[in-house]
Amino acid sequence: VPKWFDYPGIGISSQWFVVTGAVYRVDNGNFIGIELFAFDKANLVAGGNPFPGTCLGPGFNANADGAILMPSVNFDVNGDVYFIQNNWVNVNNGDSRMLRHFRYTAAGAFQDLGVFDVINSSAAMPAAVPNPGADPTLYGAPQPGNCSVLGTPCTIHVGDDRILSVVLRNNKLWATHTVGMPVGANPTRSAVAWYSFAVPPAAPVQQGIVEDTNGLNYYFPSIGIDEYDNVGLGFTGSKGGAGGVFASAYLAGRR
Repeated sequence: VPKWFDYPGIGISSQWFVVTGAVYRVDNGNFIGIELFAFDKANLVAGGNPFPGTCLGPGFNANADGAILMPSVNFDVNGDVYFIQNNWVNVNNGDSRMLRHFRYTAAGAFQDLGVFDVINSSAAMPAAVPNPGADPTLYGAPQPGNCSVLGTPCTIHVGDDRILSVVLRNNKLWATHTVGMPVGANPTRSAVAWYSFAVPPAAPVQQGIVEDTNGLNYYFPSIGIDEYDNVGLGFTGSKGGAGGVFASAYLAGRR
């Protein structure tokens, strides 16, 4: 069946080069599942034939329409590649404040490491938030995730809250994605959420949300960490109307 690849992700370790994505049928647009391709890095560097590689899927570990596994860029010496998947429902309170993590080991074994809360319930920061721009009247388009921008009535589609960037460094995973604020059923702006947790097994360390309460939208983040655990977030921001902002690049960091 002809199919197309959505939300691709690239992961790298000392052992593997990994590509993941959500797979849909071309003829009817139906979601098929997730595919993961793992290629031996040494073979690629030596100029060898990268195919067929290792393929897992389609349909493996697909918990919802469009669910993806975002692989990590691994700066540690081990050859493992970790993956983060969001939108797992906590059966205790009925929300989607949980992440699931997986690992493709240096030996080529794929492991489901389970679902976990990103941080304990005593934390002041919400663990996760709904898709941005869910109110179709807010941005003038009947589609979630549309953000206004200065100089045009057109909007920018910022996607949804799937994980966009994952890094493994110093035995800690860092991840980021676009979310909607304020927390609840009717967010009015998009923001950037980030998480850090030790592995294995997953043990939440810290998290945060970068937002602007005056209506500036932040979206499409990526995350980077140095050897001293200094973290940087790169993302896009925009706002329409009075006091608006053209689509611009932003950087936030902490030591």
